[in-house]
Amino acid sequence: MARIYRRSDKDGMYYADLPNIHGARRRVPAGKVARAAEEVARRLEQAVEFARAKLPPSAELSQWLESQPPRHLSRYVRLGLLSPDAASMHRPVRSVLPVWIAEMESRKRDPRHIRQTQAHVEGVLADAEITHWNEASQAKIRAALDRYASESDLSARTRNARLVAIRSFALWCRGNGYAASDPTAGIAKLDEKADRRRVRRDLPPEHLRRLLAAARASGEAVRGMAGPDRAMLYLVAASTGWRWSELRRLRRMDFLLDESPPMLAPPGTAQKSGREDAVPLRKDVSGALRAYFAERPAPPDAPALPMPGSDCGARLLAHDLAETGRDGEAIPYIDARGRVADFHSLRHALATMMSRSKAPIKVAQKVMRHSDPTLTLGVYTHAETEEQAEALENLPPLL
Repeated sequence: MARIYRRSDKDGMYYADLPNIHGARRRVPAGKVARAAEEVARRLEQAVEFARAKLPPSAELSQWLESQPPRHLSRYVRLGLLSPDAASMHRPVRSVLPVWIAEMESRKRDPRHIRQTQAHVEGVLADAEITHWNEASQAKIRAALDRYASESDLSARTRNARLVAIRSFALWCRGNGYAASDPTAGIAKLDEKADRRRVRRDLPPEHLRRLLAAARASGEAVRGMAGPDRAMLYLVAASTGWRWSELRRLRRMDFLLDESPPMLAPPGTAQKSGREDAVPLRKDVSGALRAYFAERPAPPDAPALPMPGSDCGARLLAHDLAETGRDGEAIPYIDARGRVADFHSLRHALATMMSRSKAPIKVAQKVMRHSDPTLTLGVYTHAETEEQAEALENLPPLL
């Protein structure tokens, strides 16, 4: 039997006290007006009765549930006063999505990652025609993923990214009482290695030196960025492994050039992982940065590099790779094997150079800021055919 009461006259809040689905008594805020509190208690009592009988809510109860804020429904589910199925049936999925996005933002996740994840989730929900979680099923989501990938001729990696996004959202909804189950359970990822559309290569040291020289000598601004500025951008990227989006958020004060050793130590908000990782700088790189900043006076909180607002790193690099043709054969953007050298190739180049210098994998992992050392080894180090042949020649002879 439900009852309502006030604990004190201080806040004027009435509470409903009633047994939940499992028979344990629970207390829940019910409002500051006695008649409204009685209505809340009566409706929750009905919800418990329907849940115990394993029946869907009546039309009258459904109408009341639809009028409740999502946070109230979540609380009722958490206290065992409402079944997750009933809650998800009356809460549009898109009304919950902003709550999830806000939580990711509060955790200082990378803004670009948040935008991409939100777009993936909204795309799957639209393609699968899901408005409430009780409409979702493994078959509908798998069909939507496969249909979108087929019609848009997307790679396995992109299809997997959409799966990871919708699965993360579904698991969060289940954990917070917004969904009764995870409808993505059992949907497997595709093999990305068997369907690679864009194969990236690294740039060896001799190519990096030619790239920097071509950019420094360039008298042409590309996307508003002068040649010497582009050269410094490439140098920092290839020396630290920082990504384009991370480099754009760096301030001058993030470069601790007077420390021993010199460090790049930006806040977690400037990094993809959200962690406050720091990496040391080579002495020649820190010296070049010191001279660069001295020639261009600016406040400590000014952007470290005058980078364009758009994500056009690949275009900058393609331009300066073509400029290397002024002193000989140009370094191709796409080589004879179809591999591209884009801005992210500078990060690959750092990992490969560390591998070839025999740096311990733990050290390389720290510099690359990877959570898993297998990523450092499996993706970011490129063993060329000549190196493989040399390694095999060094094995003991068998004949």
